[in-house]
Amino acid sequence: MPNEKPANSEPAEASQAPAQPQQPQAPAYQQPALNQPIGDQADPKSRLAMMCFAFFVAPTGAARAYIGQTIGVVRFWVYVASVVLSFIPIINILAGLSMLVLTVWGFVDFFILHGRRVDAFNQPLYSTSRDDRFVSYLFIIFIILIALAVLVLLIMLILMIAGLSLFTRARGFYY
Repeated sequence: MPNEKPANSEPAEASQAPAQPQQPQAPAYQQPALNQPIGDQADPKSRLAMMCFAFFVAPTGAARAYIGQTIGVVRFWVYVASVVLSFIPIINILAGLSMLVLTVWGFVDFFILHGRRVDAFNQPLYSTSRDDRFVSYLFIIFIILIALAVLVLLIMLILMIAGLSLFTRARGFYY
């Protein structure tokens, strides 16, 4: 009969103790440190792309994340949390302060990254002479925009002080 086994053909492994299947041991997950590089080391990074990230989305830390620094990812999620928390009353004050700190950090980071020529893995950033020229134009535009923003803030402050003094004289506020 086809389904019957012969009596003398006993499997060899049945006489031995049953072996436990070997499962590969996965390495324990470790949280990367803030100064530990992230990303793919073999992927060349562009200096122009890094500076465009620093110019257009400075508070998010995208430029640092692009070159493989973990602090960029942390800054991104802090910024996202700040934006989400800005819609909640009372907490929006803290969220606004954290967005202000991240914005100032982004401005300072733009100047720091301008001189950077390597990524987090100490691999050179890809850059052509045209890219370097464009980065220098971005740098000049960034400085002009900061100067204009400071000028607008000063004018607004002067107008607020002048308007407040006119308002108090017109209303006759006496304490």
